[in-house]
Amino acid sequence: MRGAETRLDGRSVSNNRVLDLIIDIQARSAGMSTAEITSRYGVGRSTAKRWIEEIGDFGYDVVEVPKLEDDHHRTKRWKLREFVGDEHLAEREASKARALRFHATLDAQERIAVETLLNRLEGEEKNALRKLLVDDKGLSEGWAVEAEKLIARTAHAHSVGVKLSYDVETLKTAEFCVQNKLPITIKYRSPTKQRASRVTVRPLGILYGRFVYLVASRALEGKIGLPIQYRLDLIQEAEEGDDEFALPNSYDFKAWAKQSFGVQHGRVYTFQLTFKKTIADRARAVQFHPSQKIISKSNREGEYVIEITCSGHQEVFHELCHPDWLGRVSLRGEPDLMDEYGRYAGIITTML
Repeated sequence: MRGAETRLDGRSVSNNRVLDLIIDIQARSAGMSTAEITSRYGVGRSTAKRWIEEIGDFGYDVVEVPKLEDDHHRTKRWKLREFVGDEHLAEREASKARALRFHATLDAQERIAVETLLNRLEGEEKNALRKLLVDDKGLSEGWAVEAEKLIARTAHAHSVGVKLSYDVETLKTAEFCVQNKLPITIKYRSPTKQRASRVTVRPLGILYGRFVYLVASRALEGKIGLPIQYRLDLIQEAEEGDDEFALPNSYDFKAWAKQSFGVQHGRVYTFQLTFKKTIADRARAVQFHPSQKIISKSNREGEYVIEITCSGHQEVFHELCHPDWLGRVSLRGEPDLMDEYGRYAGIITTML
């Protein structure tokens, strides 16, 4: 079999991944798209396509099936015909390949209940349930949409805060290009400009916060350079390209995102935050940033002291102005940071 890497026990790593793919495809009534396979297994499109071809060696006939209503128009979706068997396939693997022929459709509330149960299980039961919960929706249709649906139909729940309106089709196109490593051409109006202009970029990922951002590189090949964030609600048009691009092996989108307190990137500062005794308990329940270190759970004055190291200093300042903390938390840091904090406070006073 092509590209098979042999382990010490004589079994092929590639074979095992293809068998896992058979299980995943059989667990979905609508099959799987190439993009879903690449996302699920962390491989490129060429590897995903090769695995689809190799499924035939295990006694399955792979067929293309109609796209789902929510699929991108260029999506190809794959499904398997009935298992026909093969003498060279061990019975244990044959049983594994026959498993999970159904797909349970769960609404958001049911899924939460099942995931809660999943956390209580161990061993084979946990692994089997985990496979049934493989997500068949992209973030564009699954994340906030399902949460909003659940909240909307629950009498004792309500969503508060600023709500952003953006084109879901634009998010789908962006997500498709990120997953398939395709360039994307967008018509974008910067907040500081009156007219929109077109630009072709190399998409890197999507950030969800107060706004939704497409993160991309202006360099279409080679080094990433400085990633640029495009607010999704300011993208007027989006169109995917044809030629697959490569990313540096060392690039990690999540690691890059975690460097910031929010979405802003730039100079990294160390912040020491001291919460007064009156709100110390409330602050202890909050993780402000993954880099957070506890300096003192309760000092002599009963204060809670932590230290975080990140970029996005203006977003840290904004958090400290939240009604929960305002006037009850103090900030310490290097002189440059404190100067920035003073300038931020001065801007706020101009609003009075």
